[in-house]
Amino acid sequence: MTVQGGKAFDYLFGGRGWVYSDTALGKLGQLMMSPPSEPAEGQVDPDDGSIPAGYTYLGQFIDHDLVFDETSQLDRLNDPRALRNTRSPRFDLDSLYGGAPAADPVPFDAPPGVMFRLGDRVSTDPRLEGPDLPRDARRKARIGDPRNDENLIISQLHSLLLRFHNAMARHVAAAKPTLAGPGLFEEARRQVRWHYQWVVVHDFLPRIVGQAMVDCVLKAGRPAAAEGKPPSRSAPSCRRFFDARARVFIPLEFSGAAYRFGHSMVRPAYRINAAIRRKLLTGRFEPNNLENLIGFRPLPQGWGVQWKYFFELGGNPCHQPMQRARRIDTQLENPLAALVRIVREGTPPSLGERNLRRGRALGLLSGQEVARAMGVSPIADGDLIVGPAGARRLPISEVDGEFADNAPLWYYVLREAEMEHNGTQLGPVGGRLVAETFIGLMEADPTSYLGADPAWTPDPALASAGRFGMPELIRATVEHL
Repeated sequence: MTVQGGKAFDYLFGGRGWVYSDTALGKLGQLMMSPPSEPAEGQVDPDDGSIPAGYTYLGQFIDHDLVFDETSQLDRLNDPRALRNTRSPRFDLDSLYGGAPAADPVPFDAPPGVMFRLGDRVSTDPRLEGPDLPRDARRKARIGDPRNDENLIISQLHSLLLRFHNAMARHVAAAKPTLAGPGLFEEARRQVRWHYQWVVVHDFLPRIVGQAMVDCVLKAGRPAAAEGKPPSRSAPSCRRFFDARARVFIPLEFSGAAYRFGHSMVRPAYRINAAIRRKLLTGRFEPNNLENLIGFRPLPQGWGVQWKYFFELGGNPCHQPMQRARRIDTQLENPLAALVRIVREGTPPSLGERNLRRGRALGLLSGQEVARAMGVSPIADGDLIVGPAGARRLPISEVDGEFADNAPLWYYVLREAEMEHNGTQLGPVGGRLVAETFIGLMEADPTSYLGADPAWTPDPALASAGRFGMPELIRATVEHL
């Protein structure tokens, strides 16, 4: 993949070589894993935040759309100039479309080259039918990114986007009957991408970083001619650090730390639909083990996701069955430790330690150093604490002296969210890294709606009271909610 400026990844604020010992990272990573627990069915859990659970996996889907790095390693310093991103740094759904419509593994049905082929339906009940992802004779998913089959929820989200494309193709064909074949496909794909990008900017990002941060970053990047006055980037509160229009790359502080916030949002168990109640994210990887949500297998019978359990689809809020994501904080659910062992034997024993080692391998600056580079007052050492709720929480400088004024950036972003917003959204450092990366990359892409037509808005026929987010995308796709 060719990237303007020659680098797929680079630092925003510089890097520094090997820091932190295995011992220090191991102790901190272990303290970031919560004790085993499982939320009680139908009860409010104090660890839950305000964000609907589906956005955890939308965040994972977005990550797979932007980044696929097969070259970085956990246990040695990586040269960012040598890291290779096999995804384009654009919100272009290449994880969905691949080389479509001409090339496998993405299959298409009639009309030729226009509609995605879907997988098997797994129930006669429309609420539970799926469908599954399209699969080959070896039961391997035929999709643009194999990672989107790694757990049942993201697998069903990928299936939903395949169906959204098909629904959009029918919608475009009805509105523009002269279009057919490649022309119909290209217009449907453009509309799907732009509606998806709108969801990213106007639904996902405000929940994760706050509407004020989104508005600030958008305003700072707006050309001066748009308002007839000098651009607002001179205002300290809306200063931009990442200008992708000058050079396109994925900031390492984003990919190696800030955007890993989603790991803290994962619940230990989920209700899938009206029939399938609590299922775990981990367990022994056996195709017939129906106690967990592991992927890379055909969708079990009756396991189609009912999206009202994951997104706000309306109804009486007092009887809303929707599950909420865990708070964005320094605690990861215990099953994620086993998940790492399932994914790859020989990795560190906890996902927390694995993320910390990745930040070290990339040579990321500490959280305090990044905060200072942004003009944000760093969090005091005494407030950088870790440990499960209900137990004595230690300052990480007491966990190991290596962390004195030297907190790993990933941990710092999580603690900042916990302190600033009680885990309901990212704080000023983490939020700005995520918002500037998302909006910067989209503005730099001449094929995106922000790059090509910033005044564009979603199709009024698909919006609800002028709003288009994941609930509206689902309603436009799924007849039976």
